[in-house]
Amino acid sequence: MSRTVVMGFLLTLASAFFFAVSGPIAKTMYEIGWTPGSVVLIRLAGSAVLLLVPSIIALRGRWDEVRRHWKTVLTYGLVSMAGVQGFYFVAVEHLTVAVALLLEMTAPMLIVFWIWARTRTRPATVTFIGVVVSMIGLVLILNLRNSDISIFGVVMALAAAVCLASYFLVSAKDSINVPPVALTGLGM
Repeated sequence: MSRTVVMGFLLTLASAFFFAVSGPIAKTMYEIGWTPGSVVLIRLAGSAVLLLVPSIIALRGRWDEVRRHWKTVLTYGLVSMAGVQGFYFVAVEHLTVAVALLLEMTAPMLIVFWIWARTRTRPATVTFIGVVVSMIGLVLILNLRNSDISIFGVVMALAAAVCLASYFLVSAKDSINVPPVALTGLGM
C-alpha cells in the first residue's frame, strides 16, 4: 500500500474515534455546567485553528474559487458544520447519546427521499428495502411504547439529520473547486 492510502486510513480512524467520543464528552461537560452552544463553539474554534495552515496551503492560487462560491462556503459552514453539531449537542442534552446519534444518522434516508423528490426518479427496490429496514431498526431502538423520550430531543436530533444530509449533498457537489480541506477549514 502507498503511504497516501495508509495516511488516509489512519486519518479516517482518528476521525471516527473523535466522532465517537464527542457525545459522551459533551454529556460530561454538561454535568459541569457547559451548554450545547459552548461545546459547539469550542469544537468549531479548535477545528478552525487545526485546519488554518492546511487550508491556507490548499488555497494557494485558488482564492477566486472561494469568492465565486462564497454562498456555498457560507451555507456549508452554517448548516453543515455549525447546524449539525449545534442540533446534535442540544439533542444529547435531552436524549441518550445513542438515540441522538441514531436519529442523526437517518440523514442517508433523507437524501434518498430528497433525490427522489428532485429527480422524480423512483429509487431502486433494494434502496427502499434498506430504508424500511433502517426505519424498523430505529423504531425498535427507540422503544417508543415504554419510554419517556423527549420530543424536543427527537426534533433536535432530526434537525441535525437534515443538516448532516446537507453536509453530504454539498460535499458531493463537483462544481465547487475549493479543495476539501479548505472547504472544511473555511466552514469551521
